[in-house]
Amino acid sequence: MGRIISHTGYQTNIEHFNNNKHLTENQRQKILNQLTPEQKSVLEEFKKYQVNSRLLTKINEEGGNFEFIGYDEFTDFDNHNPSASPLKCGCGKHVKYLYYCVSKDNHKKYKFGINHLKQEAGISPEVINEIKNGYHKIDLGIDEILQNIEYGELFPTGAYELCVQKNLLKDNFSESQIRYLQSFYQVKLPLYDKDREKVLKIAEWYLRGQNEKIKEEQNQRSKREQLIKQQRERRQRQAKIRRRNKTYKDWFCKLDYQEKINWRHKEMTYERVLRYFPKLAAKGILDKKSIVQTLIVSTIFDDGLLKMGDEIDSKSLTMQKIQPIIQKYQLPSSIQKANNCYDQLIQLLIRNWVIVYVNNHYVSNIRFPE
Repeated sequence: MGRIISHTGYQTNIEHFNNNKHLTENQRQKILNQLTPEQKSVLEEFKKYQVNSRLLTKINEEGGNFEFIGYDEFTDFDNHNPSASPLKCGCGKHVKYLYYCVSKDNHKKYKFGINHLKQEAGISPEVINEIKNGYHKIDLGIDEILQNIEYGELFPTGAYELCVQKNLLKDNFSESQIRYLQSFYQVKLPLYDKDREKVLKIAEWYLRGQNEKIKEEQNQRSKREQLIKQQRERRQRQAKIRRRNKTYKDWFCKLDYQEKINWRHKEMTYERVLRYFPKLAAKGILDKKSIVQTLIVSTIFDDGLLKMGDEIDSKSLTMQKIQPIIQKYQLPSSIQKANNCYDQLIQLLIRNWVIVYVNNHYVSNIRFPE
């Protein structure tokens, strides 16, 4: 015995059904037998929702003194045995679809088959054909869902829950469509292909935006951390320069007149070399107030007497010259500190072409005034 399905109430759009072919009744029943009672109930209710609102509007617009309020469908209607349908038109004819209309004059409820709907309610043949085409699309849509069940297609649970949690559905689906999504989610029925893709794209769009937001926040945090690091390093350099200047001042004040003259000459040699390092000098990394730097560079260039192209002394020979100077001037720098500083300075001089490698030797590449 076939079922009677009442179609009233919700109306949603059916424009997005795909072009799948109709399932046979046996194929349809085989898939329906796999469903739980809850899934069957939701699917039947959903079919009711698919009454196209534009069709209802047209029926009511052309219905003259009648207002369309809904219809019933006998699912197992047989054209060869129409009397098996319990649905009967007001004229007594057994029908697959029975339409209910209310008279605007006497407010009575009338039952019409498709033909009497045209005759009695004044609905045009074009609208009647549109109704029939609407049923065809609805059936195709239901078959699409059933085929998705057969193919093992699942409801996009993760994407849907994210959309619900972030309140993303209301701007992309109508209220009736949201109810349809919710009911299918509750019983785990697959969606129409287009609706599934739409839910997935909304979730993907949101996550992509979140990822971009996270990246932007990470970039901003990285910039803040970099700024804090630069500020900290600048404060450290400034503190180091202040300590260096104080050390230099305290030490220089203890020198006698001739020692001061000799040391000023060493500083002038270092100043000449510093011209090749404006950025490092501006940052205070290289500074004539650095006693050990001044001592090493002036010794390497023989207090400005080394000519351009002359070979510079080896590290061991330079350190031998430095040691008695440290003792003579009572410098606040140890031999070990001077040794480490030499390695750093010689690399800077080589990288900036102040010293060049020629014929297996390092030679001076700057000219000091006579």
